Amino acid sequence: MKTSKHIFYFVLIFFGALAIGIGALLVVQAIPSTNLQKNAATALAVFEKAGIQRPSLAKNLNAMRVDYYGDAHMYQLSFGVPGATAWTNALYPHSYFEPDHPDALNNVQEVAGLKARLQGTPADADNGRYWNGFIIPMKIFGSVFSYSGLRIFNIVLLAALFIVAVILLGRMLGWSYAICFFLSLIIMWVWVVPFCLEYLSVFYIMGAGVVAILWLAKKGKLIKWGPETFLILGILTAYFDLFTAPLVTLGFPLVVAVLCLLRSQHRSDFGYVAKRVLLWTGVWLAGFAGFWAVKIVMTQALFGQGVLADAGSRFGVYTGVEGNMSLLYTIFGLAFPANLGNIFGTKGQDVRPVITSAWINTIPSALLLCAPPAVAALLARLRKKRLGAAWTLPLIALFPFLRMMVTAVHTGWNSFFTFRELGVAFFACFVFCAYLLTLIRRTKNG
Repeated sequence: MKTSKHIFYFVLIFFGALAIGIGALLVVQAIPSTNLQKNAATALAVFEKAGIQRPSLAKNLNAMRVDYYGDAHMYQLSFGVPGATAWTNALYPHSYFEPDHPDALNNVQEVAGLKARLQGTPADADNGRYWNGFIIPMKIFGSVFSYSGLRIFNIVLLAALFIVAVILLGRMLGWSYAICFFLSLIIMWVWVVPFCLEYLSVFYIMGAGVVAILWLAKKGKLIKWGPETFLILGILTAYFDLFTAPLVTLGFPLVVAVLCLLRSQHRSDFGYVAKRVLLWTGVWLAGFAGFWAVKIVMTQALFGQGVLADAGSRFGVYTGVEGNMSLLYTIFGLAFPANLGNIFGTKGQDVRPVITSAWINTIPSALLLCAPPAVAALLARLRKKRLGAAWTLPLIALFPFLRMMVTAVHTGWNSFFTFRELGVAFFACFVFCAYLLTLIRRTKNG
């Protein structure tokens, strides 16, 4: 497709998604919140019984407890502000918390805020910088299902989507790659993926993206429509996700797209595939960042209540350096061990007092990520196999760590959910190993 046509479709998709997104948010405001509030009141009893302090992943692998505070946040944002206009509730939503509540770090205010909201005690914590697209399914399905029923519904639906993706991967690209996909999900799934309502959106988008890439490859249209597909994935991520694990929607589909290109021998050279990876990554970033930016500017223009300043301040916090610490220490002393260490039992939120322990726990995860690809690459080179475009897979595996570098402070202190992006690194490394082992086996058989 010519560049001019791509640009035309980019603009059409972007502003079409903007209109649809705003329209959908406005429509759901007409849905009464009565049943949703009843279900939230029932859920609140569950939250308080579990304890409103956010538990550490080290001691509580049960996602039903780990992410209760996130679910409380979803419920209270879905109610809307009584007496506010549909525009205000759609584009400038407010959350609630108990005034002057102590421990913000442990998100006590999320559960206490839900309780205050149900008691009719609102506060003025705005979320104008967010799209909050998750309010749409929350208000629709949250009004129908109880809290436990809503979680079961999501588990079944998400599992069905992943099963479809695994089957398509196995049939189209090989069952070894389907196993890689499954294993990378299981590593994340053990903690929180199928349960928490707030953070599920990225995994729905990721699964749909994988299926879309495979369908385009089957039709021979991946190169033609790949840019538009990744643009849509970026837009959807900005619309539904609260900056929890956005790279999941880029990394998983990108690895699958590279696999599809590797199947075409005349397109397997490094330069060709690398250019596509950069292009698709760029348009995903354009969709993701552009949609956030338009939302923030639009909300500032409509309401003029400091949304732009708030967003800029948050961005500065997420990308800044606390105190006199060096950037390298922030990245490798906080963000990196907090995320990797979290998977192996280190409390990311308390990473400062246990920095040595965090690094110790990082060692096995680093070996798990780096050693197998290195061994596979060495074996392939010993058999004189050219790896070519396969080297783009380890590059994709670096994406989560690059985000840690850009948003080091945010990643370090919010490692209880951002660590899920490491599924991208695992998937890319697993696929790289599987691909090289296939090359080695072919050489041996030959």
